[in-house]
Amino acid sequence: MLEKLTRQYEIQTSRTKVEILEQISKKALIQKDNSSFIPTDEINYRKFKFENDRIEIELWPNIFNPFRGYGTIYFDFQDSKTGTKIKSTIEAYSKYVIVGGGCFTLFFLVLFSVAVLYIVKDSFLTAFIFVLFAWLIAILPTYLMFRFSSNWLEQYSKKILNDLNL
Repeated sequence: MLEKLTRQYEIQTSRTKVEILEQISKKALIQKDNSSFIPTDEINYRKFKFENDRIEIELWPNIFNPFRGYGTIYFDFQDSKTGTKIKSTIEAYSKYVIVGGGCFTLFFLVLFSVAVLYIVKDSFLTAFIFVLFAWLIAILPTYLMFRFSSNWLEQYSKKILNDLNL
């Protein structure tokens, strides 16, 4: 089920993987030398984690950018005849937040629903509409927050690729 929550896209570039990684390293060094504070809309190359043919970028909202998306962006590099194929995978969530928060919310919504239906047993239709409305209030913001975060992370990943001229 959690695989459905990821987004993926691929691009092809004529540059080699080594050239791309060297450019990222240079940008990280420039950031390290020039400032100790990075503005909220700038790409922080110092936060990139390198593993073999993969770059991992974890992003979370902070005090300077509270509307930043949360999740992880992966860039997987594959050599090809014409250069490098870059596969971007966007996971706009933390698996523990989804599972833990989902179970917690579901438990209290079921408990709330049973209590409302028991208390207002004379007017079942009114109670049912009230419970349905409560479920929408609980679930809809979570879904919209996930969609917002997913879109933000996708735009950020494309911003990284544009900044690297890929």
